[in-house]
Amino acid sequence: MKQQRGFTLIELLVVIAIIGMLSSIVLASLNTARLKAADAAVRTQARQLKLFLEFEYSETGSYTNIKQYTSLGDLWLPGAPGSGSTCTGLVGIYAVRAQQTCAALLAASQSQGSSCGNQCLRFWDTNPDFPNRYSILAYLPGASRAAGAARWLCMGSGGSVSVSAGTPWSEAGCWANP
Repeated sequence: MKQQRGFTLIELLVVIAIIGMLSSIVLASLNTARLKAADAAVRTQARQLKLFLEFEYSETGSYTNIKQYTSLGDLWLPGAPGSGSTCTGLVGIYAVRAQQTCAALLAASQSQGSSCGNQCLRFWDTNPDFPNRYSILAYLPGASRAAGAARWLCMGSGGSVSVSAGTPWSEAGCWANP
């Protein structure tokens, strides 16, 4: 009698089940990595924007040119498509590069299917009488999804950086504590 080689149906089903479980673990980890990468992109662009603010300060002695949005009443820049949101209000020596970075930051805050709505990015003066202080607030899509509520990156002129849940914006780097 000829002996047959091969796998039984049960053995094949066990292998398929194991492969299915491993792929679900990999896909879950991949989604987490994507969200962290989106937050890293926001942080990188915010740091770059802060760098242009510092360059402007070293050239002119003031941050006022780059943070022209503060003259609009500290408005948030929405990032939603069709919102008309642009970064063209930035002026000064480094305005073109700052505008490009600002646009990239708005795009990063909308990545991975998240929506910051009308609160994507904000340049915030702590006091109009002190043009040498500012805060940058940028929406973090990954941290927001993980927390189940909006979270913003705060970077201040004093060098402080933190993640905020919003009002009263007292965390390091935020409006009340730049």
